[in-house]
Amino acid sequence: MTEPQDRPDELGDRYDLRIKGDVQGQLVLGRNNEVVMGGPANVVDLRRLTRFAEAIAEALPVLDLDAGQQRVVRQLAAAVLREAGEDQPDHSRLREMGRTLRTVLEGAAAGALTSGILTMWGP
Repeated sequence: MTEPQDRPDELGDRYDLRIKGDVQGQLVLGRNNEVVMGGPANVVDLRRLTRFAEAIAEALPVLDLDAGQQRVVRQLAAAVLREAGEDQPDHSRLREMGRTLRTVLEGAAAGALTSGILTMWGP
């Protein structure tokens, strides 16, 4: 965001603002603190999330997850694919399921990395 440019008071301040990606929340600009709401806050990129869920489901057998985690991930991936295929998918629900899948995968990746490093040297 740029600083306001010098303009006569009757024209008010001028701000140049560029936002890339999803717009979420609210933005307050100017002296009068007018609230400007942006576009759809919870829209999910269905194609990317679907690819993500499919990749996780395919990699599930080699992920470092216990049986309970595998069951949860399998169910979540299937739920994501089902919801994404609906005529009017619930983007908020999809976002939360995608975040949960990512969190589980991050834990598995950390575990796999740690296991790999620990096998490099033993005292």
